[in-house]
Amino acid sequence: MIYGERGVGKTSLANIIMEICQGVDDAVTAAKINCSRADTFASAWRHALREISFKEESRSAGFQAETEERTFSPESDLPDDEPSANDIFQVLRRLPRSLIIFDEFDRLSSEQSAAFTDLIKALSDYDVATTVAFVGVADTVENLLLNHASAERALRQIHMPRMDEGESEDIIERAAKALDVKFAPESKRQIVRVSQGLPHYVHLLGLNSVRAALSQNSRLTTEDDVQTGMANAVDEAQHSTKAAYHQAIASAQRDALFEQAPLACALA
Repeated sequence: MIYGERGVGKTSLANIIMEICQGVDDAVTAAKINCSRADTFASAWRHALREISFKEESRSAGFQAETEERTFSPESDLPDDEPSANDIFQVLRRLPRSLIIFDEFDRLSSEQSAAFTDLIKALSDYDVATTVAFVGVADTVENLLLNHASAERALRQIHMPRMDEGESEDIIERAAKALDVKFAPESKRQIVRVSQGLPHYVHLLGLNSVRAALSQNSRLTTEDDVQTGMANAVDEAQHSTKAAYHQAIASAQRDALFEQAPLACALA
């Protein structure tokens, strides 16, 4: 279980795990899906097993029979109706070494996550070669799984914290080297401070700051470039985020403090 607040790099960690499994050990079959609010326990597993495929050889009858190779997916072993936790368990126990990752697991309803808890308990009671990883936004594992206590022994909990300042600076330095540009010390500190340990914002502010500098035919990113880049980043924000912000600060009263209040909370 990989959990933590939004934007700390959980999905990136899951992607790296996938690359390691696929690049280092050919004996491990890896699959990763993104859960949606419309998904159920059954549909999520169907999507995941559909991503896994195996090849097998078969020979037709006769002395000069040719060998045929076919590809099949373990999804074909599921019943036509809604598969239960036991149905999934029976499929997984027949698989060779596999890794299945469910990203954005928090988007599933609590009722659906309860079925995963039953499966986790079953997998821990038997020698199954499949590792299941869940990735989701949460402060604690209990927020992602119901009846968590019954499956606690089978879960390795990986909490993703925010990056420290040194890690945020490392992102900027690596990018600067790759792009053959430089950051003034004060501009680097400003990006790190505003990003507050969230890698997505380090990338976003760094990218827009460099673009602002390059628009001035300069390879040195200054504080002024960071300010320009920050404004551009806000303009490029998701429409839903901007709409929610404007709704929060809207008021018919001229002396309302709705605009100052969220800013004060963000800076606290």
